[in-house]
Amino acid sequence: PTPPHPTPPHPHPAQARVLVAEDNEFNMEVVKTMLENMGHEVTEAWNGSEALEKLFDSSGKPQGDGTNRLGYDIIFMDCNMPVMDGYEAVEFIRKSEDRMGLKPTPIIALTAYAMPGDRDKCLAHGMTDYLTKPMSKQSLHKMITRYHTSRGGSGSGSGSGSKSCFDKEGGCTPAITHHSMPALSRSDKVQLGGDGSHPEKANTPPPSFTFQKGT
Repeated sequence: PTPPHPTPPHPHPAQARVLVAEDNEFNMEVVKTMLENMGHEVTEAWNGSEALEKLFDSSGKPQGDGTNRLGYDIIFMDCNMPVMDGYEAVEFIRKSEDRMGLKPTPIIALTAYAMPGDRDKCLAHGMTDYLTKPMSKQSLHKMITRYHTSRGGSGSGSGSGSKSCFDKEGGCTPAITHHSMPALSRSDKVQLGGDGSHPEKANTPPPSFTFQKGT
């Protein structure tokens, strides 16, 4: 009899340029490692202010690559960070994209909560979708596959042109909490800082250019 064919591995989406904004060093290392193992290019930002510095130059102009989108295919944004949190950073990004006529970049909220009110708050501030911590490699892969479409990506959706998990008509279930990442031990937290955050980056000054709220 003919031996059964082995099940082909789940294909990874095309390489994406990914910006990860996360103030917890352990979480950053885990997310970065998983994304890089999938073949993606990862840039780190330790708070919302640093994330904006990766996206805009000192005059507030986008640091893109000549396309109609900012310089990253997808952004993973922690909601609660020092200096500038993810909500404020995303509001600035969305207002800038709108003002400059840029295609919205998919922004995935990283949150420790999964209550309906928190999900609505993410949506109200301009997030595309969200993941609850701790994340698994499968959940990150799912978001990349779903939203990575530019620069040759193979995803099925983008920043605003497709149904996100917030859209009732989309029929998709909000991101599920995964338990594949171990919790920080007390010694880990002492080494990284009292709350597990990056000990040095927490005091990063805000960007040199001025953010205009409400514009």
